[in-house]
Amino acid sequence: MDQVRQNTCGINISGILINNLRFADDIDLIDEDVSSLQRQIELTKTAAEQAGLILNINKTKTMVFGDRNIDNNIQIAGNTIENVEKFEYLGSLLTWNNNCSEEIKRRLGKATGAMASLRHIWNSKKLKLENKLRILTTCVFSVLLYASETWTLKEADRKNYWHSK
Repeated sequence: MDQVRQNTCGINISGILINNLRFADDIDLIDEDVSSLQRQIELTKTAAEQAGLILNINKTKTMVFGDRNIDNNIQIAGNTIENVEKFEYLGSLLTWNNNCSEEIKRRLGKATGAMASLRHIWNSKKLKLENKLRILTTCVFSVLLYASETWTLKEADRKNYWHSK
């Protein structure tokens, strides 16, 4: 992976060249140019093979932020990589236009499900209100607010989900 990190592809953020984001066995390659991204993917595939790993072509996707389509499709071992308009990464929904409305709706649904699954706790006479509030914060609010610091809240989202009176 050092070969991937040390190449001159990527995007410049505050003077630092960033070309990949890694978490566990997930790697996101970042670039402003399709041909550079193609080179990064080839380097990644080669580095993975040298380490005895296989790049899963079926799970590999491209996404262009700010545009629905990629200029030229990326190829890996003769296979065309699908360009998508949205995908889930580390539990968050990412979209080509950075629209957070669908992610907010998903989070509200997941939190509602978490709340409903704990109905027996809310109805329990054996637990103090203080303990119920701790469970609410830990098991429901954490689901609702996961990655919320990355959301761009639009006026329409505020009106739809956070009714201010």
